[in-house]
Amino acid sequence: MAKLPIQVEVILFYKDKGTLKYLLLKRLKERGGFWQPITGGVEEGEEILYAARREVMEEAGYLKVKKMYDVKYTFTFNVNDKVITEYVFAFEVEDIDVKFSQKEHSEIMWVSYEEALNYLKWDTNKEALTKIHQYLSGII
Repeated sequence: MAKLPIQVEVILFYKDKGTLKYLLLKRLKERGGFWQPITGGVEEGEEILYAARREVMEEAGYLKVKKMYDVKYTFTFNVNDKVITEYVFAFEVEDIDVKFSQKEHSEIMWVSYEEALNYLKWDTNKEALTKIHQYLSGII
């Protein structure tokens, strides 16, 4: 299937004694070696939420999602003169034992919001996490 100029970003989180913890994955060195949430492309004919679920399964092996949040947040960026739109979701998980894809990532960690901001490389990822954190802080 062809990839569209649309991507998803899924921020996995859980509640730990009143604190929100977020999952970060470190890309393999040959893929940049930076920390980020789950991201991936939307394929032709695929619904955006389905793509988000698929990317979670591919990158983290998650089956037990407690609740999904669509905060209606998107951002755009350019890759090789092509505008990409990325849709951001947050998935609350019940189990934090991640079976991450070693084809794409070398490490994972669960961190607080403040710690995550220090690890994330891209400003767009930081902004998305901030939107999610503000939203979740208001409802949880």
